[in-house]
Amino acid sequence: MTAAEATVTQKVYLDVSLGGVPQGRIVLGVFGDVVPKTAANFVEL
Repeated sequence: MTAAEATVTQKVYLDVSLGGVPQGRIVLGVFGDVVPKTAANFVEL
């Protein structure tokens, strides 16, 4: 299965700052149907 074939089940947001100044947000898609335990652990972080 490739990433193009998998379904994103949840999104995780990482807010990035440099020297205390907000720089933006990184959005990661989590493939919970492919690796459910790993995805759940990552989302909990």
